[in-house]
Amino acid sequence: MIELKKIQEASPLKIFSVALTCFAIGAVLIAASKKTDVAKGLAVTMVHLTGWRISHLLLHMILGIIYPAKLLLFFTLGVIWEVIEYLIGAFSSDNWWGGSVWAHTQDIIANTLGFLLGILISKMLCDHSPPTIGGK
Repeated sequence: MIELKKIQEASPLKIFSVALTCFAIGAVLIAASKKTDVAKGLAVTMVHLTGWRISHLLLHMILGIIYPAKLLLFFTLGVIWEVIEYLIGAFSSDNWWGGSVWAHTQDIIANTLGFLLGILISKMLCDHSPPTIGGK
């Protein structure tokens, strides 16, 4: 059985490797389906809920469960990645990378919400009790 404590104490390089692998697997599965807008009916004016956005939320939820103390690291990596994606889209004629600044911001929001949900789940799994506000 995998010891959660050992996983949680992994180096940032190992964490980055796990995150990149999870993202790559998700990207391949979504690209293979050729249907990235799986939640078209759930779209609202300000938030466009797509398969990619859901994959961001789920990936970061899993990372939040495994590495609950690494919120700042994953937030920073997520922002850096979205900036890179935006720049590639801005300098490329390929629409696959593209999207507005708001679309990339929504990805960062999905990452953060997913990670916070993962922290909540991790707290419940490790402590066997619901988390409390204020740490008491």
